[in-house]
Amino acid sequence: MALQGTGSFFEEVERIDSVALARHVRIMATVSVNRYDLRKDADGSWAVYDIFTGQTVEVNGTPQDGLDIPTADDLVDLLNLEYINRRKGSTH
Repeated sequence: MALQGTGSFFEEVERIDSVALARHVRIMATVSVNRYDLRKDADGSWAVYDIFTGQTVEVNGTPQDGLDIPTADDLVDLLNLEYINRRKGSTH
């Protein structure tokens, strides 16, 4: 990442939302394993989305947006676990 201005790398990193940065690092490390991640919406709530399509995930026809961080994070973990198991052929 090219830095703009005279700020140090650490000053630049501090401006990045720490949750989003941590999830981004995890995605980059496991991009072939996970399919779902969360993103922060403009209103401060969180949405779960498909990293391959960029679309907000729907569960039973309900978009998974407007969530608090613990709910969104738990849903991402559950969906990724199901995705991994489905790829292994170990779901019903």
